[in-house]
Amino acid sequence: MRIAVLEDDQSQAGLLQRWLTQAGMACVAYATGTAFRSGIARDAADLILLDWMLPDDDGLAILVWLRGTMNIRAPVMFTTTRAEEEALVLALDKGADDYLIKPLRRAETLARVHALLRRGTTKPMSVVGLGCVQIDIDRHRATSNGAQIELTDRELALAVYMLRNHGRLLTRHELLENVWRTSPNIKTRTVDTHVSRLRAKLALTPENGFELSTVYHKGYRLEFREAGAEDGAGESEARQPQT
Repeated sequence: MRIAVLEDDQSQAGLLQRWLTQAGMACVAYATGTAFRSGIARDAADLILLDWMLPDDDGLAILVWLRGTMNIRAPVMFTTTRAEEEALVLALDKGADDYLIKPLRRAETLARVHALLRRGTTKPMSVVGLGCVQIDIDRHRATSNGAQIELTDRELALAVYMLRNHGRLLTRHELLENVWRTSPNIKTRTVDTHVSRLRAKLALTPENGFELSTVYHKGYRLEFREAGAEDGAGESEARQPQT
């Protein structure tokens, strides 16, 4: 499991990293909102520990960005000195899953982290659909425009991951880690090859409402627009032509 921690207090961040690492989890810490936003857009996390008060940002604003702009559904737990009920309820209403009041205690922190991770591993729905594409995971069956499509196990896993995360930048690191379950640091073109195959096999084309874009030096983004919907604003990342 990979935990992302946003904490500007270096001693507090170091303590959290030590507790989580000793509990068998990978942990990456960010000291500023800017660094966190850049890092979480590049590499996925299974759970996020989010400080409320930051030198360059606001924890609640970051939460709204995570849930809205980035469509990230990983559990989020606030760590805060704020104990006012109104503030905590607001955080939960905005999409937080839990909170811890500082000073943190090791046993409670790890218990809450494990509880959120268990909640996040609940078996998802077995049917994933978007537009003309439907995938029945349990039956290993994929269709596009009603026609059955033969996919390998890896292609099906990649298709499910991309459909569930449509609209969000998916880095090659994230795909290698979450679909291939391998080191994200290996140099390979296998992700690009599989994405290209899926585009062709599932007809992920503008004619069907899809735009599967290569985001230069980063990864891929699958976007979907219902028929008749207006085109969205241009993306800020430089993109290459479709592969």
